[in-house]
Formats: sequence, structure tokens, C-alpha cells
Amino acid sequence: MSKAGERLIRSAQQALAHARGEEDEETRCVVIPPDMPKAERIKLIQELLDQEDEEVDGEDFTRTTAASDQPAKSAGPAPRSPQRRVAASGRSR
Repeated sequence: MSKAGERLIRSAQQALAHARGEEDEETRCVVIPPDMPKAERIKLIQELLDQEDEEVDGEDFTRTTAASDQPAKSAGPAPRSPQRRVAASGRSR
């Protein structure tokens, strides 16, 4: 079987496991049902993180979080460079 075919089958298997809410060992994906109460979701996530910490066994690693877990930044729009500011105002120097 070709490499593309193998990847397609693996992707389909991962999608099926994801849809069933099963953990996929390769991607470490766990689906949390949206109707699960918040307290139970928090408990489940904490247990999964604790398991991950135990599995790492002292290795240096960085845990990533979803963008939705990050607090919203209210610093306003990104600052513009002087060239963009001139172009936006319609004036040239």
C-alpha cells in the first residue's frame, strides 16, 4: 500500500476514535463530551494532565493550551508601522 493510502487509513482510524471519545495513543487526543458538567470536565482534564506529568518522568517539556484557555487581551489593535500609518491616512512624505 502506498504511503498516502496508509496515512489516509490512519487518519480515518484517528477520526473514528475521536468521534467515539476514545484516546488515540499516537496523537494523545481525548474527546470530552460537551454535555459533561463543568466540574467533571475540570476533574477529567486534571487527571489527564497528572497522567501526562507522570509519564514524562522528569523530562523537560512545555504543556500547550488551547487558545480559548488563554485570557483575552484587551490592549487594542496591533500598532502599525510608520509606513502603514502613512498609507492608511492617504498622505505621503
